[in-house]
Amino acid sequence: MKQLLLTLFVSLFVYSSAQAETFTMVFPTTPDKGGTAYWGNLTLKHLNNKLKKYGHVVVSKYIPGQRGKKALGEFVNKYSKDPRSMMLANGGNGEAFLIEPIKGFDYRNYAPIGLMNTTIWISSQTSYDPKTMIAKFPSSGGTGFASDMIALGMLTCGPDRSYRVDTYIKCFSERLKIVGGFKSRGERRMAFINSLLTASRATPQSTMMANKKIFDAGTHGVLFSHGIRTLDGGKRLDPNAPKGHQSFEQVYENTWGVKPSGDVYDAYDLFQAFRDGFQKTIWISKDSKHREVIQLAFNDMISDPEVKKDLDNKLGTFDWYTGLAVDTFSSSLFEKITKKKIENLVELAQKTFKYKSAKVKPELF
Repeated sequence: MKQLLLTLFVSLFVYSSAQAETFTMVFPTTPDKGGTAYWGNLTLKHLNNKLKKYGHVVVSKYIPGQRGKKALGEFVNKYSKDPRSMMLANGGNGEAFLIEPIKGFDYRNYAPIGLMNTTIWISSQTSYDPKTMIAKFPSSGGTGFASDMIALGMLTCGPDRSYRVDTYIKCFSERLKIVGGFKSRGERRMAFINSLLTASRATPQSTMMANKKIFDAGTHGVLFSHGIRTLDGGKRLDPNAPKGHQSFEQVYENTWGVKPSGDVYDAYDLFQAFRDGFQKTIWISKDSKHREVIQLAFNDMISDPEVKKDLDNKLGTFDWYTGLAVDTFSSSLFEKITKKKIENLVELAQKTFKYKSAKVKPELF
């Protein structure tokens, strides 16, 4: 009871002492395409409902382009100094942060409001045998594909050829055919549905919405979920994925009889941690006086059983973090960065998924 009264007192104090504000949330996408927009629009609807009692509202600013990097640049230059502005960062942003120039954006310069700790699913034709078959996998029609390419490459190359970076790169060129040219997620999804791609990737919610018919028909299915990151930087099984397919590590060990390891796996583990751990995150300037009230509303949102039920039904059952938990989780990811992992990631980026802008960023160390 004392805790409840204290919470009510703090909430009423914030509500009564703060002027009504209109906040801005920058989206690295268009309003109606892909998992980032779907997650952001749904989250913002519920967050705004909880912000009402504090007298505030959030409006969206959509900035698509350059695999999400354009929005990061505009946030840094136009919005980051405004304490009322927030950045919704996605998985492609997380990958880019580690190996590409992203127009001055650095997560460590900002404070997290909250996040949904989610993942990506790789789906394939059910006839696909990673040990014997070459896979056709997309490189366009979305963002944040690099972690998926590395994982699928390790799965098909096996322990002998995926332990070291040099042998992995050679195997990757032989065992994976990377297909580009998709102008939209819709084109990519249709190519997968029509079996022009052996495998593809999407968020869990997008996977189930787009692929229900072919999954029900048995021609395609979930190959693996990447798994769920934990607060200490580790990984656990994804409870939303089919049994036996609940993490990359689980499927790799079932396929090859050993756990994945080596330089390529260590680089992948870092890459995937940032891609999925920061796949759906909201950031604000560290000195923003509004962070506390927005986090109060965020906590109200994820603590409301009816709201959480709606989020789980539409997005999957994942953990949501704010307050101390989101700070702890973010710190655990930053602590995973090492120079060796970044150097290996850059070599993989340049020679496998052909990121011309990939480079080692000294400011990370």
